[in-house]
Amino acid sequence: MAAKDPNPPYFSILTRWFFVAALVFSGVFFGVLLVADQALPKTYQASAMAEVQFPTTNISAPKLGTPDEQTLEDEVDFIKSSPVMLPVIQDLQLEKAWAARIFHSTDPISDDNALLHLQGKVAVAWVKDTSILRVTVSSDVPPEAAEIANGVIDQYLAQRNQQGPAGTNMTVRIVERADAPTQPAWPNSTVVRIVAALLGAMLAISIASFMEVAVMLTRASERH
Repeated sequence: MAAKDPNPPYFSILTRWFFVAALVFSGVFFGVLLVADQALPKTYQASAMAEVQFPTTNISAPKLGTPDEQTLEDEVDFIKSSPVMLPVIQDLQLEKAWAARIFHSTDPISDDNALLHLQGKVAVAWVKDTSILRVTVSSDVPPEAAEIANGVIDQYLAQRNQQGPAGTNMTVRIVERADAPTQPAWPNSTVVRIVAALLGAMLAISIASFMEVAVMLTRASERH
């Protein structure tokens, strides 16, 4: 009488299935991480903040449709205007750096093109329920993002404080300077890992199940 197999058939089936699934999951998961790290362009963000003091008006919690809200919007527009932006471009020589790195040209780009490009990199917003402005800059070069954010906030402070109470009835002080970011804002590492895990799990289950069905069908045909 033949000795009984100590491992039931379903045990070998499950072992084989999990082995294939683990191989597929590992390959897909780490493959997606590698592609995200090496192939996808990275965007870094740096932020600087300034407090705007309005001696005659309390705008710490503006409401939509009030003159205070319009004042806030005017300040955002002023920061992204040429009087603030162009000195930053010139001080950091961005027209030359971007010409070589982005536009692949040996000639500096025009002030208009540099201004348009910088305005697309800068986001300005009021911190909720405060009189603090946050300037956030996006760039593919981490130090550049911080330098631009600090440059913009410095120019804003200089412009507003130079005009003085007679011009704008406000004073500006820097409350936080930007540091060069160490991690990209995009692609987000957490999101990439979640996508890699989900994709790996779906392909692992599908491929392992398909291969197990194929093995079972092959053995069934051999018995007949």
